[in-house]
Amino acid sequence: MGLAFSAGVNGIGKELAKTAAFEFGAGFILSILGLLNPVTLIGIIVAAFIGNFRAGATRALEKLKERVSETVVNSMAEKAETHAKELADNIEKNFREVADQIISSISKEITDTDTQVKAVIHELQQGRMAVDARMEELTKCERTIHDLNARLDNLIFALVGA
Repeated sequence: MGLAFSAGVNGIGKELAKTAAFEFGAGFILSILGLLNPVTLIGIIVAAFIGNFRAGATRALEKLKERVSETVVNSMAEKAETHAKELADNIEKNFREVADQIISSISKEITDTDTQVKAVIHELQQGRMAVDARMEELTKCERTIHDLNARLDNLIFALVGA
């Protein structure tokens, strides 16, 4: 059991050899002393298991961290180009939407301003036409006044000289 755990956690290598040496050495010494029975054999296996667990837990955790980090890095590297392209496409889409909204807004503003300018120009032309009509009317009145003044002068000279 201790060898199986050691091999499962640390793989075949130095730790497995240490565990095997401990278990076989302890078994050999106990058999020489005549103390080899199922209880002491289980104690050796448990002691080997605990020793391997302490040594192996740290290494197993380090190996697990390495494997997880390698997996995460590989996954990120594989998906990085796809995510970057999707991000760029989303940014471009958002810029296009904003640009379309700005163009639409400015176009509406320009149309409204154009309509207002045309209305002002039309009112200006109508005002000029009204002013021109008044000027013509005033000119006619001025001529009439001059004609009447000349007639009045003639009438006064005719009355005085008569």
